[in-house]
Amino acid sequence: MKNTDPYNQNADSWIGTDPFSAGPSGHETDPYEPDAPNQWVDKGNELVKKGSHKDAIECYNEALKLNPKLARAWCSKGYALIKLKKYKESHACLDEALRINPRYDSCWTIKGWAFNCQNKHKDALVYLDRAIELNPRYADAWYQKHLALKDLNRKAEADVALAKAREL
Repeated sequence: MKNTDPYNQNADSWIGTDPFSAGPSGHETDPYEPDAPNQWVDKGNELVKKGSHKDAIECYNEALKLNPKLARAWCSKGYALIKLKKYKESHACLDEALRINPRYDSCWTIKGWAFNCQNKHKDALVYLDRAIELNPRYADAWYQKHLALKDLNRKAEADVALAKAREL
């Protein structure tokens, strides 16, 4: 199977947005929170980009010790666990991030991607559709939806989702 990680700069067929950059949907730094937890998350995100997923998880754990309600840390930890194929742990982290911030569109997309990695494409669609509902202009969610639909042999729908991802 091709690399379908929408956040991997070396992906075979898609280069998505960086889920670790500052921006909307849960990745923003809360001005009322001390900087230390977010600095740990930023350090972890840099390690993920270098492929050091285990070290990144340690950084996210440090962030969560300081602020256990930091959805960004839970989501980033979930992402790193997917890269290590630790799906059960990943789902627990992503669920916690979504419990804290149910409008976190990139976390919904990452959860969908986790299900795609496990060949649970029907489950993936539930999460990807929610991400798209929250942010219809989120190209990565549309692309992951395309992959899920394609693997379910729903070619026409997959083509529409891919066209939408490319449009955005």
